[in-house]
Amino acid sequence: MKMYWLSIAVATVVFVGCSSSNSTQAPNDMDSMAASLDQSKPSSGPADPSLRSKRGFGLADWSNELAYVLVKADAAKTADLLAKAWDGKVVKDVFGKPTDEGKDQIVVFQLAGHPWSIFACEWSQIEELAETLSRDADMLAAWNSDFNGWSGVELYRGGEEVEAVHWGFADDKIGEDADASKWQTSAQIPRKFEDETLSELYLFRSKARKIAPPDLQKGEAFIDTMFRQNDAYLPEIDQMPWGEAGESETITSPLGPTAFAAVHVVEVSE
Repeated sequence: MKMYWLSIAVATVVFVGCSSSNSTQAPNDMDSMAASLDQSKPSSGPADPSLRSKRGFGLADWSNELAYVLVKADAAKTADLLAKAWDGKVVKDVFGKPTDEGKDQIVVFQLAGHPWSIFACEWSQIEELAETLSRDADMLAAWNSDFNGWSGVELYRGGEEVEAVHWGFADDKIGEDADASKWQTSAQIPRKFEDETLSELYLFRSKARKIAPPDLQKGEAFIDTMFRQNDAYLPEIDQMPWGEAGESETITSPLGPTAFAAVHVVEVSE
């Protein structure tokens, strides 16, 4: 079966979207993502109480070319919007339950004590999703491209981008990333490797604020602060709900069921 996992806590999101050729349909295949996860056993005890207050950018392993979308709305509303966009069906409260192997499934989750719901999608689908999902609620999107090795975080509001930061090695930038006129602030951070030093470039633009290059030179700490300022938290990939391998795939997480305010699925017929 095809399982699509969210990846961003602000939208309580690992991820999910439509195919890159048509953003109104579910994505083509993300089985590789589920396969790459550490299939830890779910916790049988209560959730870590500190999880409710965690904020920031907790994602350390992108695993593959995938985007995590966080929507500042509850998981039920986010799932309903996705179902309408993809002509799908919402199945509520799926944590600990087997999945339907005849369906493409997008997991939409919300951590307990957090205002954002999260799901995963392909990075190329973010813009069109933002037109719908950020119309009445803020949307955060975090993505990584295997194509040029760059990553980015964007904040959308009212269907439009409000703020963006992109980063990657300066020698690899292409497309919009290479056009300095698209950005307000830039900063370079040297990264030392065994036999060479490469320059990592951070690019920033915003309709809401201005920052100085020293702020951007904080690199990953700047991204973490951006999430904190928006009261958002994107957890590590192995903490997100996924289908645990076995006789039947069951949606679970090592955090245990009490860590989540809700875990829903959007089913799209193949």
